[in-house]
Amino acid sequence: MRYESLTLWRGVAALAVLLFHGFGATFHQPITGLLEPVRASSSWGWLGVELFFVISGFCIFSRLAISARARESAGGFFWDRALRVFPLYWAALAASIVVGLAAMPLNRTPLSNNVPTTLHQWIADIFLLQPWIGGGYSLFVAWSLAYEISFYAVCALLLLTARPERPWQLPVIGGGVLVIVAWLTPGSHPAIGPLHAWPMFFCGGLVFLFAETRKNQSAKFLPALAIVGILVIGAGSALTPYGSKVAGIVSAGFALLLVVLMPWDTRIASARLLAPLMGAGIISYSLYLVHGPVISRFNNLGMRWFPPETDSYVILWVSVITMSIAASWIFHHLAERPLEVWRRKLVARRVPALSRSQDIDMAGNSPNSNQITQ
Repeated sequence: MRYESLTLWRGVAALAVLLFHGFGATFHQPITGLLEPVRASSSWGWLGVELFFVISGFCIFSRLAISARARESAGGFFWDRALRVFPLYWAALAASIVVGLAAMPLNRTPLSNNVPTTLHQWIADIFLLQPWIGGGYSLFVAWSLAYEISFYAVCALLLLTARPERPWQLPVIGGGVLVIVAWLTPGSHPAIGPLHAWPMFFCGGLVFLFAETRKNQSAKFLPALAIVGILVIGAGSALTPYGSKVAGIVSAGFALLLVVLMPWDTRIASARLLAPLMGAGIISYSLYLVHGPVISRFNNLGMRWFPPETDSYVILWVSVITMSIAASWIFHHLAERPLEVWRRKLVARRVPALSRSQDIDMAGNSPNSNQITQ
């Protein structure tokens, strides 16, 4: 099942995070009144990450079902997902370090603020192991990628239970059990973070279950079960003392919105008015990775001449946001597209059955599609 307008929602999520970080250095200080309404509305932009988790849950459970039908191994499934995340992340991490080092004389920041200075930090950054071995993130948005890798590992284990004739059955049951485990697991240790975020990711899996079974006459109760599951996750997230209540409720609400809009998917995806959001969705992974270093370096530098409380700061803010989008577009074409072509060729060689599937990648795009998204 292809859900074309997910690309649009990726664009919404990426732009929400971009605007949120666009005010990162000025959220708690006076700012020009021209930007005050934008800052106020952007304060909720962090929820774009939760939209990404739901979208990713849909795509990964869809990919899991395809892998089960193609009899792909759990190791092969995880390897393919790792190849989607790590090479482009490494390229963005390297670019961030280069930009940071170049900006050091201007921003007057210490070396430790711009490059990992210990072997422990290098290992954590390269393999996204911060939740388990500690350390900060040199690329500050990378925490969500560490969570994603954890979700992929769980789904690889769930693939071991999948049956080719009903590939969604046991994985969905296992994913639901893990939601309960997440609600019952106390603690604030970083390693618990991915577990507490699992219900948001699983909301996307339930959207996939609805899409997969809504036209199945022999399993009419399953679409209703998927909707009930989403509602339960929303209510449970509001009641559980662990994890973010707002994130859980928003994730469930977004999942229900995807269910409601599913019949109009093609019409939404092809609407000319929404084309800019579709374009942002196409480069959303690059935009998510690249915008942080651009905003932090150039915004901190520019505020020396354009103080936030003056109207001239609008020029700086608009310029930095525009530069972030432009840099992401370039990064997408120079790095992401070539890496995706290479990854898809590897998948086609390893599991030929996957090369014939329309849903070869996370986005549910055709192998011949020009739209390459996370």
